[in-house]
Amino acid sequence: MIALEQNNINKLELEMEIMNSNPAYNLISKNKEKIQEEDIRDEHLESERLNAERLLIKQNKNYIGLVDYCLSNPSDNKPWISLFVIHKKYQGNGNATLAYQSFEQMIYKMNKKVLRLAVHK
Repeated sequence: MIALEQNNINKLELEMEIMNSNPAYNLISKNKEKIQEEDIRDEHLESERLNAERLLIKQNKNYIGLVDYCLSNPSDNKPWISLFVIHKKYQGNGNATLAYQSFEQMIYKMNKKVLRLAVHK
């Protein structure tokens, strides 16, 4: 079972573990393979500034990923996913699909019919 749980700065180490399990993504997004606490703190500040939510993805007792989203992006007033990442050890067995479906259901329950995804080139 997948659950979405509110994330906060107190779970910084957990978030860093998930992100650092994906060095290729960190290289694309941060220009370095391993991120530090300061990077996570900056992400939390940026999320607050943009009125974005940060969620942890939990499967049973394990935290398996992260999702950041903005319910109403200032550019088009649509919900946007700005980060969707699954811990490396939980990839390849359908967890991302289950997590996305859970997230999508949550958004649709908020009467949103469109969901956009920000991507890195």
